[in-house]
Amino acid sequence: MDLSSRPDTIHRARRLYAAGIGAFAILTSILLVSGDTGVLRALGVQPMQQPWADARTITGAGVAIDQGLDPMVTNPGDPWGRTHNYPRIWLLLAHAGVRPQHTIWLAGVFVVTAIAGFLSLASMVRDRRTALFLLVAVFAPTTWLAVERANSDLFLFGICAVAATIAASHRIVSGSLIAAASALKLYPIAGLAALLGDCRRTTLLLVGPMLCLFFAYIASMPGDLKLMQAGTMRAQRLSYGMSALPAWLAQNTPLPLWSLLLIAALLMTLLLTLSVRHRTRSRLGQSGSKTTQAAFRMGAAIYVTSFVAGANFDYRLLFLILAVPQLCVWSRCEEWILRRAAWVQLGVLLLMLWAFTWRHALEKLGVAQTITLTVDEWLSWFTWGGLLCFSVLLLPDWLLPARFRGMPFLDVVAKAPDNAPVPMGVGL
Repeated sequence: MDLSSRPDTIHRARRLYAAGIGAFAILTSILLVSGDTGVLRALGVQPMQQPWADARTITGAGVAIDQGLDPMVTNPGDPWGRTHNYPRIWLLLAHAGVRPQHTIWLAGVFVVTAIAGFLSLASMVRDRRTALFLLVAVFAPTTWLAVERANSDLFLFGICAVAATIAASHRIVSGSLIAAASALKLYPIAGLAALLGDCRRTTLLLVGPMLCLFFAYIASMPGDLKLMQAGTMRAQRLSYGMSALPAWLAQNTPLPLWSLLLIAALLMTLLLTLSVRHRTRSRLGQSGSKTTQAAFRMGAAIYVTSFVAGANFDYRLLFLILAVPQLCVWSRCEEWILRRAAWVQLGVLLLMLWAFTWRHALEKLGVAQTITLTVDEWLSWFTWGGLLCFSVLLLPDWLLPARFRGMPFLDVVAKAPDNAPVPMGVGL
């Protein structure tokens, strides 16, 4: 019997996780009410001059609407003069009467939705290890950065986390949630990877129409896409993506940016090729559950695609939390290479989520910012390569040519004999 499947072990682990999320909710409520950012500064999160800065871009659009202006061009309601860089569907809030004085309420909606998403992940917790790793990821400074900014990615994470949780049991509802999130901010469309199932026909009938509608949606706003891109700020210390490390190296070495981008593209192509080749010989998908696999596919796909698309603010790393439960399952597999790879991926993933803290600590000790930022960027590349490989190995058979189907599973989880004694303290 697998000790992690014991009911008492599962219940204790889920209680531990729920208690942790309860503590997170309390701390977030205190932050929302008091505005005290001292603890955040200690974690390496640098707050803006005014709290809930990213939500103010949305609520400030109402001022532009009142003045007969297009907030995607001129947004006087934003304290920093930033233009509204979201799809126009967000402007429905402005037309409904949302104004700057409602910023705290919009921030509250974002935070509550994120907490609901965190709680939905409790169904994937089956042992203390998973509970603890999830809590370490949830309490990471990247989450607090999103909270302090009241960024809309909190809202999208909550929607997508719920969608991942029900992807195996309520596929149409899950797909609808992902489609709604994609209409709000485009990049969650990669979350449709959560709907990849063993049945080709069912998957294509569900995912195909959603992709067609999404591309039609994109095609309907070419001008807005340019405005959104122009209105998106850049902050190298707070970003990840394919272009981040080449841009940083180009500033600090004699190498031209174009050559570094070419090297990056070639490296990514090589990693993809090696992953596909490995998939033709073996596969993943026997361990865990349909729910943890769906969550992993969603989190990995959003990170991998957003990384390729360009620079992204670090609060989008929230979606890496979705990959944690399945990585914890793989860390218990009998295959030692897979087991070690999962442990390494978990460690690197958590280092990325906590980068603000260790970078802040090292820089206070005198380590050059150039060094800490370069290490952080290399960690983001390692995460990209690892998640890409795991994702390709997890692809369903019907996506491969017939001769490569039915390959042996790598992820066989070690189990204790049915008559083996239960170790003391296994439940907690």
